[in-house]
Amino acid sequence: MNKALLVTASPGAFAPFSSALTSAGFSLIRADSGEAALAAVGREAPDLVIIDDQLRDVSATELIKRIVAINAFVNTAVVSSLGEDEFHEAYEGLGVLGHLPPRPGLAEAQDLARKLQGLNAPLPKR
Repeated sequence: MNKALLVTASPGAFAPFSSALTSAGFSLIRADSGEAALAAVGREAPDLVIIDDQLRDVSATELIKRIVAINAFVNTAVVSSLGEDEFHEAYEGLGVLGHLPPRPGLAEAQDLARKLQGLNAPLPKR
């Protein structure tokens, strides 16, 4: 079972998405700030960190950089209202696995699960 860390100061707004992540096969960990997320990344070693870009204590880009300094192999996704071009410009080079809409749901959770499964699939033998 993959572990996902959901980082948001508004957990109620993400209740349906949290349920969808669990339904998609994730064990869910929660953090309400960037500092709490960094502690959880060090303690729990999640496979995926999903960051709400509306955190009060740190920007999503800065948090991703700090997470990668702790664990360079963790995958990240960002919940953001930015358009695709703006998002690409803001997060280019940070290795973000996914751009999620402000109210993600079951489809986005399933998509993240498929992407993560694809990354963890064994390489074909030659």
